[in-house]
Amino acid sequence: MGLILLALGASLIPVRLRVLLSADIKRLRVSFWKLTIVDSDSPARVSTRKSQKKEKKTTVAESSGEKTDTATERLSRFLKYLGIAPQITRALMGFTLRLLGKLRFNDVEGSVSGGLENPADTGMAFGALYAILGASPRLQSHLKLKPDYLAERMEYSFQGEIALRPLALVGPTFRLLHELPKRELFRIVRILRKRRKSAKSAS
Repeated sequence: MGLILLALGASLIPVRLRVLLSADIKRLRVSFWKLTIVDSDSPARVSTRKSQKKEKKTTVAESSGEKTDTATERLSRFLKYLGIAPQITRALMGFTLRLLGKLRFNDVEGSVSGGLENPADTGMAFGALYAILGASPRLQSHLKLKPDYLAERMEYSFQGEIALRPLALVGPTFRLLHELPKRELFRIVRILRKRRKSAKSAS
């Protein structure tokens, strides 16, 4: 009984995420009560390390004649996968909107601008972002969206603190598991496996 009460009490203590995110800088600090769970390196070191890794990958890809995937291309592929299974998209959107209602935001500022190679993908991406912001008026006032249907690059920045009580995840998670169509999920997994196999055989 004591362990149950202890777990229930711990689930009421919010987990706090301090985020600094942009195309060049990524930093995350996660704390629970007075304990620091995750604290990434300083922004300069993270940026330097990731840029070095990017340069190495680009050099290897260029020397072998391989094509490197940009973040825009990966996002475009992700949107296409979501288009394959509209039920999964609705379930994930519902989960995101319900979760946003449980979050608490402090000193949040951010912006997303630009676009994808396909203007239709740009419309889908920003449409989803507008729907998410519509469920959180407080976040909407601190996050600016600027779609550009002629651009082929996304620029983003976000900083602030997000707090969430672990107990608040129970309801949205159970509802997500109930709404997710299992057949569609297995179908997407099969499609991804086939594409990976064909990519491996082609290389």
